[in-house]
Amino acid sequence: MYSEEDLDNAVTDGILKKADVMAFRKYIEVGSNTSAVDEEHFRLVQGFNDIFVAIAALLLLTCMVYIFSELGPLVSASALITLSWGLSEYFTRVRRMSLTSILLVLSYIAGCIALPGIILIGDQSRESYAALYIGVFASTMAYLHWRRFAVPITLACILASMGYSLTATIAILWQEQPHVFGAAALLSGLGILAAAVFWDASDRERATRKSDVAFWLHLAASPLIVHGAFSFLDVFNRQAGLENALAVLLVYCVLVLISITLDRRALMVSSLLYVLVVFSKLFEQHGFVDYGFAYTGAIMGTGLLVLSVFWLKARQMIIRLYPQRMQLLLPDSSPNL
Repeated sequence: MYSEEDLDNAVTDGILKKADVMAFRKYIEVGSNTSAVDEEHFRLVQGFNDIFVAIAALLLLTCMVYIFSELGPLVSASALITLSWGLSEYFTRVRRMSLTSILLVLSYIAGCIALPGIILIGDQSRESYAALYIGVFASTMAYLHWRRFAVPITLACILASMGYSLTATIAILWQEQPHVFGAAALLSGLGILAAAVFWDASDRERATRKSDVAFWLHLAASPLIVHGAFSFLDVFNRQAGLENALAVLLVYCVLVLISITLDRRALMVSSLLYVLVVFSKLFEQHGFVDYGFAYTGAIMGTGLLVLSVFWLKARQMIIRLYPQRMQLLLPDSSPNL
């Protein structure tokens, strides 16, 4: 198995000619009738051996945590952190296994979240800020992991640890003001999205690991942005009147426009639940009690499939409307790169 970055490295090392690699990419795009940029490729699994090693690592980590739990939760969390780092030294740094590396990063971050959480349990003097302390510690430890192994998902974990912990802290401190929580989630998400756009702009052809980093950042930012935006509409608690449904549809259209512009689909996927809930309620209020969700899902599914067919053409039309300087920062929308 090889990736776009492997092809670029082969060109750099003189194994392949750049013209041949570009011709190969064009051949694949023509055959699939799409652009490689629009496919949102990212490294997840390199082969079944990667899956095999990931399962083995998960089994080892789970059992070791259980064994060390006899010595106390602090020892157990410390063991998870140490073992995850140790396994990364070989399977990430030497073997570069994608799925296994992602699993080891997540288990390492889980240990870094659990360790201060265990210490802060029952400490009422710091209870309100516990989430913030945990986020700072987890993001700091994740940064050390990033400096050592540079797994693409790690940077998303760093920013997500800070963003989600800050949002949780604000939710605790201002429990009676849900809009403050929504605003905090939205701002945190936009901050992570800005980082994602920066990484995307540094690899407009999405041919290197920078694109993988951007993918995970988009995935981390989307739930915060979507929940923050829809929290102002109080989707789950309000009656699904026509005005509320139209407001939700308007917000969703804005998110779709942003998704098409950035050539990333995470925002659209994250917001589906909110749209489905509102329009399901609207159908039920108009007599479609048993089929409200089904009708909504069918309409949404059809619309998304149509959008996927015309995704490239839609991007080209929208990108042309932006200033030239902005176009140079966005993923390339030209066909057959």
